[in-house]
Amino acid sequence: MTMTARELVSKFVLRNQTALFSRLEMSGELLDNVENWYDEETEEYKEVLSWYLVDEWLYEELRAKGEPVLETDFGEYWGRTTYGQLIEDDGIIKDITAELNE
Repeated sequence: MTMTARELVSKFVLRNQTALFSRLEMSGELLDNVENWYDEETEEYKEVLSWYLVDEWLYEELRAKGEPVLETDFGEYWGRTTYGQLIEDDGIIKDITAELNE
């Protein structure tokens, strides 16, 4: 199956959830179970700039590539660490799209 990055985002990125995560963070309930948040090389937490509810398939792809992700009873989330471009132009999305099209 051939797919563009725009099609991948349209199909598998379900909703921006940044506002929800901001409220959770302010309430002190944030996110002891985020995978890949801590960067072993820099010994710092990755700066998550926005959170997205994603399809289970994309969650697994992002997780395997070391992106911050969180699985909850309410869905799977991606903690995006880049900002300023469309999601479809994000390097990790381009990488996943390229592998899908191989």
